Amino acid sequence: MKMDAKIKKQLERLQEQQAKIKAEKQRIMARLNQAERKKDTRKKILIGAAVMNLVKQGKMETHKLNAMMNDFLTQERDRSLFGLPNKAEKGKNETQK
Repeated sequence: MKMDAKIKKQLERLQEQQAKIKAEKQRIMARLNQAERKKDTRKKILIGAAVMNLVKQGKMETHKLNAMMNDFLTQERDRSLFGLPNKAEKGKNETQK
């Protein structure tokens, strides 16, 4: 009987250690994911700044940027930032022509 109790206690201790290791792994993975998201966001900001600088310097025409944004943006809140019609209205206008 003593051996069974000793083995059960050892198994419980190992399960607790396993749970702690799993939790630590999740925390580390969350930090890594957060760092990757921050890097991705920073890249997007810098790309946007570079494109805006090209337009400001006259190396990219504003209408080309507007056309690119019109093709790329799908959410109405994003489209409104650039004064673009919403996709539903755009489709209506094109079918009426």
